[in-house]
Amino acid sequence: MRKRIFYCHAVLGALVLSLSQCQNQTFSQIESKQTPSMEKSREPDPLPPVESSVSGEYMRAFLVAHDAFKEDPGIPIKKKRIENYDIKFRQTTDDYFILFLAKRLPSESEVSGGSSQLGRDVQYRIRKKDYRLVGRNFFK
Repeated sequence: MRKRIFYCHAVLGALVLSLSQCQNQTFSQIESKQTPSMEKSREPDPLPPVESSVSGEYMRAFLVAHDAFKEDPGIPIKKKRIENYDIKFRQTTDDYFILFLAKRLPSESEVSGGSSQLGRDVQYRIRKKDYRLVGRNFFK
């Protein structure tokens, strides 16, 4: 009985050893078959440099705020063109704050306040845990 157990252990050990050698040979064969054309070439990026980036979390909060902005009765339709706004992002532990700051015409450079001919300054508060709109503030 002991001989049989010893023989089984020896056979299993030999199998494990031969499988690991086979695996090593396979990986080395794959590496040796790669040609320079298969390697990633590092060509210069033809696009201009990145100007800014926004995290996915901020973008998700922005989409909630933008939906509210489009439907907001406190903003006249002619002042809802998104290209007339600079968008600012802030956050606390629990909330995101998405600010829509209306651009000013050159003739409005001295104007202070929360509204211009192009838009109306507004901030939306989005809860982080479920991305729900929990507040809106207009600036004066």
